Amino acid sequence: MRTTWVSLIGLVALASVTSAQSNFFIQDIQTNADGSVTISWPARRAWTYHVMFADSLDGSWQEFPDGQLTAGTNDLTLCYTDTNAPAVSQRFYKVKIRVSQLIMSLVLDRSGSMGGNGGAAALSAAVAQFIDLFDDNRDKVAMISFSYAASTDVPMSQPFKAAINNAVSNLVFSGWTASEQGLAKGLQQNESVVIPPEENVVKVIVFFTDGLANTFQYTFNCGVRNIGPDRELYDPNTGALAGGGCTIPATIPSVSPPPTDVSTTSGCAPLTIEAQKRALVVAEQARQQGNFIYVIGLGDPNGPGECGFPPINLPFLLQIANDPSGPNYNPNEPAGLAVFASTAVDLQVVFDYIASKILVY
Repeated sequence: MRTTWVSLIGLVALASVTSAQSNFFIQDIQTNADGSVTISWPARRAWTYHVMFADSLDGSWQEFPDGQLTAGTNDLTLCYTDTNAPAVSQRFYKVKIRVSQLIMSLVLDRSGSMGGNGGAAALSAAVAQFIDLFDDNRDKVAMISFSYAASTDVPMSQPFKAAINNAVSNLVFSGWTASEQGLAKGLQQNESVVIPPEENVVKVIVFFTDGLANTFQYTFNCGVRNIGPDRELYDPNTGALAGGGCTIPATIPSVSPPPTDVSTTSGCAPLTIEAQKRALVVAEQARQQGNFIYVIGLGDPNGPGECGFPPINLPFLLQIANDPSGPNYNPNEPAGLAVFASTAVDLQVVFDYIASKILVY
């Protein structure tokens, strides 16, 4: 992991070093009446800072046991007081932030249900505040959205903030939930980045959804189409109805062993179950390629759902993330996190919480 250092040398001299966070420098150091020493620096919301010390210039650096400080929403400045300073004749300090280059795909649900639960209205502001925490000149971020089909709205880019803010504010919410394709496009964007040798990066997919995965891709006699729970076929590039000349077989082979057939004529439940299985396959592929998956779910798991399923399938989303608290957790793959907002009012808080977890890499 590459570490960006901001250093303070000695108890009087102040050294300012530019870092990935452009305004990060130690701005003050005070010797208090009791001999303790307080250092302070400008803070950025959700960033975690580590305070270290050495008792000689050639000595080893040690981190204070209580020296990890995370900035809250209203923290403009953070400070740390070394109460052991009176016991030594001199002491040297460093504050560090751990910053690996981030390669991240933001995969956003724009299905029709977002219009009824407030998600459509809240998503733009939540995403804008979320991406503002990352570095426009260091990180690389893409944005994908999905409903009947998925689209890459902002290809992996640097800078990215203006493009993503514009794209998310212009989303149109309608249709089903092609989670499989959204995750696949997110994985494709992350894997498109050429990583130089010895470059330290972290790859992340942030997957936001307010509903069940219920639409997936299949190759029919007329070509590749997305099939929804209504047994309609959709163009995988545009999401437009595209069933002309197509024959839908009565059964489709499932992707999950043991070999089974998925009925297309028994209502929406079999197709919905298969859509979730196919999304899980893509998520596992992403993790096997070193991607961390963070899931944000919006909705009441006890509310009215579709096809006999709740609107938010908690075990499914925990498994997408490989959350250690979820079913089928695999300790040999990157462990992510699934966090849920019961209403759109909570969406900003959840996005911020996910950002705080990503920023520790």
